[in-house]
Amino acid sequence: MVQRMLRSNLFWEVLALVIISASVATWVNSVSPLDSWRWSEPPGQGFYLLSKLFGLLAVAAIWWQVLAAILNHPTISSERLRGHRYMGVVLMLTALLHYMFFVSAVYLRNQTFPFELLYPVFDNYFKLSLSAGWFAFICLVVTFAAAVFRRKLGTAWRLAHRLAYLAVIFGVLHGFLIGTETGYGLFSYIYYLLIATIVVALVTRIVSAGRKPLFATG
Repeated sequence: MVQRMLRSNLFWEVLALVIISASVATWVNSVSPLDSWRWSEPPGQGFYLLSKLFGLLAVAAIWWQVLAAILNHPTISSERLRGHRYMGVVLMLTALLHYMFFVSAVYLRNQTFPFELLYPVFDNYFKLSLSAGWFAFICLVVTFAAAVFRRKLGTAWRLAHRLAYLAVIFGVLHGFLIGTETGYGLFSYIYYLLIATIVVALVTRIVSAGRKPLFATG
């Protein structure tokens, strides 16, 4: 019953919709975008608010992508593999927009390009928190590139693709250190739940390794 449910496309589609809806609802409740844009705001505030939204969506996307891959291997069917690739593009896009909107907000606020956001900096708590997000983003870029160029990379692409797990770790750390929505309110509990499900799924996969595949393919 559980195996059949996890293989169901409908299950994963509904799950994605629920988490995305929770992310958007959390963002709306936190920043009140209509009220924020109704009044005079500091330069770059609109981009900053959008970066928060895409940050939450990136959290939802990487959770869905990694959890689905652990519990239901993408190569189990051509349809599942297409879905995995599609969500990979969505994840990369949301992470990129989160990064770009934040850089744009800082640029407009300070009227000078923030080159220090293009590489890790560990001077203080704030920059350390940002650097965790930077490492998560770089891990995602390498993971995505490894999948795109897997035929040219040979077996090495699998190792590079597993950097997705590091992306999760750094992304979680980034959210805990600096994310308002991920640290407080209702979404904080959702955030803990997302982390717990990935940990449980990964432990289950590791325990199952060496005995038999988590799910038989036929």
